[in-house]
Amino acid sequence: MKQVAVLMGLLALVVVMSGCGGDKYDRAAREMIDCMKDMNSVLEGVKDKGSAEAAKPKMEKIAKRMEALGKRMKEMGKPPKEREEELEKKYEKEMKEVMGNMMKNMGRLATIEGGADLGKLFENIEMPD
Repeated sequence: MKQVAVLMGLLALVVVMSGCGGDKYDRAAREMIDCMKDMNSVLEGVKDKGSAEAAKPKMEKIAKRMEALGKRMKEMGKPPKEREEELEKKYEKEMKEVMGNMMKNMGRLATIEGGADLGKLFENIEMPD
């Protein structure tokens, strides 16, 4: 369940941190979405204990990217409030798809030996409020 909370926090961050096209907020949002897509790609290949162990170094690398991104996002601060509504529309469809896949993968991992440990790599990543 903690993994679900982390994923929902990531969704909120993408919406909040996305700014006008090409600016630092937009780049940060794009990077967050790309990280989550990379996570999904790795997680989709996890079918058993062996593949979960093989996926761990890739997931650790993604976790480090997300942690660094979280620090940059904190430094940037939030974009103006009026942009948030526009940006929700801009990223809503893609985020729903990415988050849906993520939720499906995380649920599936809970049934695979060693799979749940992959999600734990992301539990302590600090992101902006």
